[in-house]
Amino acid sequence: MDVTSTIAAVRARCPSFSRRVFGAAEFSQLTREGVNPKALPACYIVCTDEVPENLQATENSYYQVIEARVAVVILASNVRDSRGQHGHAELEKLKEEVFSAILGWSPVKIDKNAIYEYAGYKLMLNDRAVCQGQFDFRLTYAIGSGDTRIPALLNPDVKLEKGDPDLDEIPVGEFDTVEADVDIIQQPDNKPDGIKETHFQIKGLYQNL
Repeated sequence: MDVTSTIAAVRARCPSFSRRVFGAAEFSQLTREGVNPKALPACYIVCTDEVPENLQATENSYYQVIEARVAVVILASNVRDSRGQHGHAELEKLKEEVFSAILGWSPVKIDKNAIYEYAGYKLMLNDRAVCQGQFDFRLTYAIGSGDTRIPALLNPDVKLEKGDPDLDEIPVGEFDTVEADVDIIQQPDNKPDGIKETHFQIKGLYQNL
């Protein structure tokens, strides 16, 4: 799930961070030694996982619900209190700002029912310099037929052409031609008489591409 709009929302709606709200790339480079307490509080937002429910599909329809989990990792300074209490209290205050910024709000433009709900908290670090906590949120959104290949396959104006990445992956030659003879069942014996009334041939769909 793309969290760009969530980062923008927290950056704009949570003034305590002074726009220090970042994404997965910055979070992956975060190290304890690299944290500057003077540049705190700061916030990192990443999508931690997506869990799909069972697919509901037919030949020309597709519907699947996805539960996405987004982590909001907040770092607060503890330098004013070596016991760590100040940083934890700061986390609580910042949590309230984040709640007011995204709870009940949908970052998915096409699905206004895909709203954030609170999913839990865990303390990740609390030392003399930094208090770091992770606040988890979840939302559900749906994948529909319009998000898939189905509309193109059903559109008579869309022609399958050589060079289509989907077609390039199809192993040509596995299904070149099928031939069959037809012996019609005769009455009154209700058995084939051994005489081939017709013969047909089916050529592979992609053999000439």
